[in-house]
Amino acid sequence: MELDDNNCYFIAALNGQEIGFLLFEIEDGKAVFDLGLKKSFRGNGYGKMLLETAIDFLNKKKVPYVNFQYYV
Repeated sequence: MELDDNNCYFIAALNGQEIGFLLFEIEDGKAVFDLGLKKSFRGNGYGKMLLETAIDFLNKKKVPYVNFQYYV
């Protein structure tokens, strides 16, 4: 995937340590995004912050359709 305004990858960091990521792919008004968070940081609200950031980002892009992918 080539990164541009519609294909973005963000790293979440806390005190200089990478703790998670967001990946967006937007095409023809449809978005797929993936979110990941290291296990040791789960249960502290960081996943919620990442999800809220993703929703805000896609709302600003005016994307009407979203598919969220997750893996456990």
